[in-house]
Amino acid sequence: MKPVVIVTDGEQRAALAVVRSLGRAGYRPYVCSTEGRSLAGASRYATGETAIADPLREPELYVDEIARLIERSGAELLIPIAEPALLVVLAARAHLRDVRVPFVDVERFRRISDKALVLATAPEVGIAVPRQCIAATSAAA
Repeated sequence: MKPVVIVTDGEQRAALAVVRSLGRAGYRPYVCSTEGRSLAGASRYATGETAIADPLREPELYVDEIARLIERSGAELLIPIAEPALLVVLAARAHLRDVRVPFVDVERFRRISDKALVLATAPEVGIAVPRQCIAATSAAA
């Protein structure tokens, strides 16, 4: 039997797609969301779901609840779906030692999420970027 995989942000359509894919591959997805009842949690492939703190409002509590969920479920893999969950989880990787998180480290993730840095770096590696106009204030837009 394949392992339990925790999937965050069950209210997101992307989470539903992940849960379906994992379930069809024989994994046992367990869904968490801020509401407790979610789109991904309602999937026939979800082995369960639970409410969890909001990673934007209570990041420390979010990590503690994820850690307890990992321990309780025996999950071997954690897949954060939305950026807030991903940033909190990646920053707390040392606290979540008992589970694999299939993403780069938090600093690399921040760099690849920095649109200005990506736009500045793209031409250096041969990727064309459309001409950009940056508005200094919302009134200038």
